[in-house]
Amino acid sequence: MMLTASQQKYLQVIDILEQEQRVVRQIDIAVYLGYSRASVCRAIKRLEAKGLLLQREHAIRLNASGKALGRYLNAVRIRMQEALSAYGFHEGLDAVTALQLPICLQKELMRNAGHIPAASGIIKQRK
Repeated sequence: MMLTASQQKYLQVIDILEQEQRVVRQIDIAVYLGYSRASVCRAIKRLEAKGLLLQREHAIRLNASGKALGRYLNAVRIRMQEALSAYGFHEGLDAVTALQLPICLQKELMRNAGHIPAASGIIKQRK
């Protein structure tokens, strides 16, 4: 199942919030990411349609597939943050920006494997 970068970010945030507070609501996600509730609502509906989460009475919960993917993405993010920190790149990386790390790695790996044209790589070349 292919997920967009945004959907991967939402899974990570929902997983983080579930671990912190157990009950996750759309407003919690909106505040964490700094997004509007309308944007969060649309994203949640899309993730629900993909079968990754359930929403009942304003409570959002990842199902087994969503939780496994969210945990995996968060584990990759944590390892990447640790590696960056070990090389002195620990400053200037806020929590929301750090959510992009697994997504960037995935895109770079796919580009190197020939699945994405070089022109759409993560780092744009200046002419």
